[in-house]
Amino acid sequence: MTYNLVADVITTKACATSIRSAEVELLILCCAHPDIDATNAIQIRTLLQEDLNWAYLIQTAARHKVTPLLYKTLKNTYPEAVPNRILNQLRAHFHSTALYNLLLTKELLKLLALFKDNNIAALSFKGPVLATTVYGHVALRQFYDIDILVHKHNILKARDLLIAQGYQLCCGEDTDISHQLQHSHAWPMIHPETQVSIDLHWNLIPTYFDSKTDFSAEMQWESLDSTLLLDTMVPNLNPEDLLLILCLHGAGETWASLGRCCDVAQVIRTYQNIDWALVLDKARKLHRERHLFVGLAIASHLLGVKIPDFLQPTIQSDSCVKWFQSRIRESLFLSDGSSEVFNSRLFTFMMKSYGWERVQYFFNQMKPNEKDRAVLPLPALLYPLYWLIRPIRLIRAYKVNLRQIATVFTKFVIF
Repeated sequence: MTYNLVADVITTKACATSIRSAEVELLILCCAHPDIDATNAIQIRTLLQEDLNWAYLIQTAARHKVTPLLYKTLKNTYPEAVPNRILNQLRAHFHSTALYNLLLTKELLKLLALFKDNNIAALSFKGPVLATTVYGHVALRQFYDIDILVHKHNILKARDLLIAQGYQLCCGEDTDISHQLQHSHAWPMIHPETQVSIDLHWNLIPTYFDSKTDFSAEMQWESLDSTLLLDTMVPNLNPEDLLLILCLHGAGETWASLGRCCDVAQVIRTYQNIDWALVLDKARKLHRERHLFVGLAIASHLLGVKIPDFLQPTIQSDSCVKWFQSRIRESLFLSDGSSEVFNSRLFTFMMKSYGWERVQYFFNQMKPNEKDRAVLPLPALLYPLYWLIRPIRLIRAYKVNLRQIATVFTKFVIF
């Protein structure tokens, strides 16, 4: 499939001056599919004949965590067209990534065996399992920690086992456990000697979704898939749960990384028999249809993934999804590295599919807290003034553009 990537990615004059089109097009082509077809190979060869800013290309690939994909494609297509020093630099990065990923993979297998020996059901998602399953090789996806999910009733036992292995809680062992379990979804842990980081999950949905739904409790553990990881079979999320989770996590990071977009695209390409009705049903139960649709729209328009025809009318009918799709493409390759579409709070607000969710989220975010009182200490009698101080402080602290706020309220709040 041929993509007019420059026209697709550079959609406004405002961004045209901050995006280098040839480098962006080459990077997307190299990441669009690990196995490049003849048509895309011709496009890559044409782009390699241009006067490329290689420093910008490598920097952008590193920022979006797709350097291994860039190297693999260039090495397998036209390595002679790449300057030797650039190819050597990419090769060194690829090998160092492979070694680090292998280290994390071996540690993951050791910990999964530890949990199994102690009768704790556990699975890993993203990281080594995702790299092996959808990219075909553990070295082709950059990751820096290990994500392990256990049942909530086993979380304390799992935590203690990791502590016995030398891991430490990043939040400190004196943390209010009941508060953490209620208001968070994972414990970040680190091994001080090996510097291996682990996120020990009891819920797959991060707290930034402001959701009381325990996705992990809804998940059918008996319907898990399995993946061969270094000659060891390990449990893995089924394609439907995996796709939805990746869309949710991408939205949680405001789709600021091309690597996140590639993950969604690769899951769709790898699993040709996804039960789309099941994915939609799960998304609706969680009130996260828009999160799913935005992820699918990005994967389709940016990376050329084929979305089922029956989904297209639903996606295209959501003007919010279409607007997000355009804005994300515009911001993804800003030359200053500020690839966040919006401040995360504003982004989360806009992603709410229902009016009552937006009102509830807005009210929760506008509640005054200690930071507001620290800005201007007031006597108890004047406490209501903090409801005026807080929005002003948030706008200044997070540099939220007033024009963006006006757009949000005129375009999204009223429907």
